[in-house]
Amino acid sequence: MSDLKHTASTVTMDDLVRRALEDSPESAGAYFRRQWLTRTTRTLAEVRRAAGLTQAQVATRMGTTQSAIARLENALSGGISLRRYVDFLLACGAMPLLPEVKSIDELRLAGLEDPTVSPLETQRPAAREMLAQPIATRNPDRSTQTP
Repeated sequence: MSDLKHTASTVTMDDLVRRALEDSPESAGAYFRRQWLTRTTRTLAEVRRAAGLTQAQVATRMGTTQSAIARLENALSGGISLRRYVDFLLACGAMPLLPEVKSIDELRLAGLEDPTVSPLETQRPAAREMLAQPIATRNPDRSTQTP
């Protein structure tokens, strides 16, 4: 019998991201769409927890049920309306910022340069740090903010 060596190739997440970005603008767009919808939806639960609220409490504030809130927090396909998204965040004492819009080509290039860092999240590290704090303890220095 011959001694065959099977080499297992390891495919990393970086490799998969790079393939999606290199393939075509359409595949890159599909990748960024899924990433943006997933990240945006996950923000709902993060903000709720940071506000120290339960799903039931948010449901009461929104005039709905706890199970409806659970569905919103897990709607990774992006089926939530913008109005419902904003209402959820308002019920948690928060408000989303206006989105920053960039071309798919610009995002593809940034993603190919460093696939370990999402080009969708690199512009707001301070916001991520702030989300980690309970809302009641946040005390931004308003004297440096412009109206």
